[in-house]
Amino acid sequence: MVNFLGAMTNAFVLSIGLTSKEIHGRNKMPSIYMSASNLMASFFPLSLDIFYFGFYLTNSKVNFILCNIVRKLGHHGQIPGIWSVLVVAFDRFCTFCLQKDVSHRYIFVLFTLPYAYIAVIIAVELSLNNILFDFICIATIEGPFWLRNLTGFLWTVSAAIATICSVFVIKSAYNFKSKTGDSWRRSTQCFEKRVSYAVFLQSLLPALLSVPFLTTMILQYNRKNPRTQFLVNKFHLEIYNVLPDWFSWLSNSLMYIYFALNPVITVVFIRQYQQAILKISCFWKSSQVSSVVIPIHASVSTRNT
Repeated sequence: MVNFLGAMTNAFVLSIGLTSKEIHGRNKMPSIYMSASNLMASFFPLSLDIFYFGFYLTNSKVNFILCNIVRKLGHHGQIPGIWSVLVVAFDRFCTFCLQKDVSHRYIFVLFTLPYAYIAVIIAVELSLNNILFDFICIATIEGPFWLRNLTGFLWTVSAAIATICSVFVIKSAYNFKSKTGDSWRRSTQCFEKRVSYAVFLQSLLPALLSVPFLTTMILQYNRKNPRTQFLVNKFHLEIYNVLPDWFSWLSNSLMYIYFALNPVITVVFIRQYQQAILKISCFWKSSQVSSVVIPIHASVSTRNT
């Protein structure tokens, strides 16, 4: 349900960015790319849910290779969402802090990198022979420790770098001057501040959500360390399930909720999207009123004749 909601909200914001004339300026294309990336990050886990639910209802035999591909898409397919935030934060960091404009072609190439990464890492994992038990696919192909946790590690690093860039951008947005040396108008500066706040929140939330995963990964990697064994024995932890089940479930749920909240943050902080939504709602209301008024005028004209 959360993945479906995330896909719907991102698809709605993406359609507004593509069709509305209210969305313009240098922030248009990065926001569109971000919405598209978040849409895919919600769609991949949703496809895994639909795939598993369909086989669960029909009691059909699960194809080994197909199930592993869909399962790994659901896991690695979340990386475009946080990577898009990093690209937007990097773009704004270059503009405000380095005062260098990044071309749209270069930004587009950066946004497509996660999909090449997904294809490569799935191909590498499927070529391995390490088969383990899995609840969904019954048997799954798993790689070594670092390959298995590479996506989560990239998620953590991307979120951390995006957050740091966003902090510098917020600081620079207050004192930013154009290349001619003239200060921005108050309205333009206020708009850029709101965009900076949006990018900061969109990078801070995944950075906080990555803390439980990073803790688990460190403890698993150092499981033979005496200090790790002391923590495991003291808190009655399992080496491959360091955190309680309810905490892991909550962390995963919040990660999926983040993709649904990302477009909401965009709409709340960027007034161009607010104006576009208001324009659509006003057009919808006017069309509803006209559909009611037209038959009334027709009846009056026929009555006068």
